[in-house]
Amino acid sequence: MAVPLSRLRPLLPPPLPREHGSWAALLIPLLAAGAVLGTSLAALRLAGAAAALFMARAAWGQQHYPQRRAWARLWLAAWVLLAGALAWPLLISDRGLHLLAIGAAGVAAEGLVSLLGRRSPWRSLLGDLLGTVASALLVPAYALALSGEVGPAARALTLMTVLFWAGSVMRVRSQIRERANRRFHQLSLAVHLACLGVAAGWAAPYGWALVPSVLHAAWIAARPPGPEPTLRVGLREIGHGVGFVMLVALLGLSGRGGP
Repeated sequence: MAVPLSRLRPLLPPPLPREHGSWAALLIPLLAAGAVLGTSLAALRLAGAAAALFMARAAWGQQHYPQRRAWARLWLAAWVLLAGALAWPLLISDRGLHLLAIGAAGVAAEGLVSLLGRRSPWRSLLGDLLGTVASALLVPAYALALSGEVGPAARALTLMTVLFWAGSVMRVRSQIRERANRRFHQLSLAVHLACLGVAAGWAAPYGWALVPSVLHAAWIAARPPGPEPTLRVGLREIGHGVGFVMLVALLGLSGRGGP
């Protein structure tokens, strides 16, 4: 006898995040932190818990659709339980309160993004920038899980992650939503240059990792405005993310005497 699709819905694959750049927001900070700071079982637990909560966020969003609600709630419960199981040994340790504080800050940032909504271009831009805060907070959380403290290297890498995402948000918007707006392209370049200046002053030796992004923003500002295939933009941004992780890893190795 045939089984209705509605009954099979809970057995289907989990809901996946659909926002552009969402996977990068999870992976880039964790990969950069692992490459620069090292790894351990506790750090891997933190990374696994973060990934589970990332998937739970996607399942939470699917509850708004009645035909998907049971399926989404099943996966939501599964991901939350997995995140709790992975994070529990960390939360009951001496670093648990600090990890909870970082988690609360990330949730607050995500909540502000939801409140801002997408009702105007500038509110949308501010929401995208705030959303990068939750991503950058993965670096100090990883450092706490790894060594119980957020040392100078972890602080510099956290700042670098914020600066990288600030430039990325402006650059992607200048190629898609504001692709015909020359003033926005110039604003994007100014933001990139400001980020490079901040990185050079407060995130040495990692500041050089932002140079490719600045050059890309300068190229966008210099060429005639026009349409840009979304796939091409996405592939270039993937390249920026991979390059950022590789550069901070190399710069971290070459500057062990620094922060």
